Amino acid sequence: MMKQLQKKLSRTDFKTKYIILTIFLLILVNAFSQEKPANNDVYVEIGGNGLYYSINYERILLRTGFTYFALRGGISVGYVF
Repeated sequence: MMKQLQKKLSRTDFKTKYIILTIFLLILVNAFSQEKPANNDVYVEIGGNGLYYSINYERILLRTGFTYFALRGGISVGYVF
């Protein structure tokens, strides 16, 4: 009985350490982007602005520093039951 308890505790301890390590590594990861972003973007969203999924196009018209003005349009698909 004692050996079974030790096995359960060691598995639980391993899972806890694994989860904490994963969260720690995700926090430390730095994201890098392109130096000059593209003016045109086409992308697919699942569960985003559309009901189920959508295909979108975005065009940046004016860019000043960290801010920009853009127009965006897309097609969304929804199901009616």
